[in-house]
Amino acid sequence: MKLAIQDDRLEIRLNFWERLFSGHPGDVMTILLEHIEAVMPEVPTMHWDEWRAPGIYLPGIFKAGTYYSRQGCEFWYITPQSDHLTLNLRDESFQRVILNVPDSKTLVQAIVQAIDHAKQSLI
Repeated sequence: MKLAIQDDRLEIRLNFWERLFSGHPGDVMTILLEHIEAVMPEVPTMHWDEWRAPGIYLPGIFKAGTYYSRQGCEFWYITPQSDHLTLNLRDESFQRVILNVPDSKTLVQAIVQAIDHAKQSLI
């Protein structure tokens, strides 16, 4: 998985296996920076009443796919071995996106700076 900030959007590129396991149809998820309400270097609490469609869940090992819960529609792609990133969104198809990333704290800083820069451009 590769994340890149392009102008006014965050692009999440999924490889073949990530698309296969998550059931995501495309190789790029695009999120407008102005639609990111919060970005955190952590995994939110998982709930027992989530519905997965499509995706895979192996407790403590792997969680990938689209999940529906009280919070709304979420996209997950995590394993326990690396840093995590949570994006809270508005006006997107997912209310949250939760991912494995190599360096979550640096990525959080980059996204927050890009959001601030995009807001300044609108003024």
